[in-house]
Amino acid sequence: MRKILECRYPHMLPLIIKPLLLLIVFIIFVGAARIAFELVIKRLGEKLFRPEDSYERRPGLFTQGERAFLVALDETAGQTYRVFGKVRLADLVEAKKKFSWKSFNRISGIHLDFVLCNKDDLSVACVVELDDHSHDRPDRQARDAFVDQVLQGAGIPIIHLPALAQYNVSTLRSHLAQKLPALATSCPECKATMVIRRVAGGPDAGKKFWGCSRYPACPGTREI
Repeated sequence: MRKILECRYPHMLPLIIKPLLLLIVFIIFVGAARIAFELVIKRLGEKLFRPEDSYERRPGLFTQGERAFLVALDETAGQTYRVFGKVRLADLVEAKKKFSWKSFNRISGIHLDFVLCNKDDLSVACVVELDDHSHDRPDRQARDAFVDQVLQGAGIPIIHLPALAQYNVSTLRSHLAQKLPALATSCPECKATMVIRRVAGGPDAGKKFWGCSRYPACPGTREI
């Protein structure tokens, strides 16, 4: 090929050989860089990503104080609501402007202490934040104010309760009833708490009503 070019197009040989050599050098350089990059990543992975050396099992999902509150919360509202703990704020609300990473990042790392959901459809009824002494810090107060603002804008009630050594169910019920009418509504038959139910069939199918949390043992109902 070179001899043919030298014979017929001697003036074109430098124009062809030089770019070809540069292309070969570039391909070799890219290949070498890729191999070096993969080796570096592999070494870093061996050093940084070793779960068996870097992590250990925590004693439990909740602290001792959080467990004590959860027991009281379940006893107070467990018949009417499902209680979930350590829920991401981003699982309750989303940015009005879709695909706004800035808005998402502001809420993605925030976790709420407890979330109460309606039993029939698991829609969010209320958020409960257990405030210990750490909430006296300026950064925590700023975080709490931001969370309150976000939830208020989304129409989700939030209750802040102080962390205590022990909890009184009656007192806790009175606090929760300020945001959760179901806990203030008692069954006309047995005085137990009531839950929102729906008519299963007939002309009023789908209509909501208050039903006794002890049903079928108690058939008490109230209109909403």
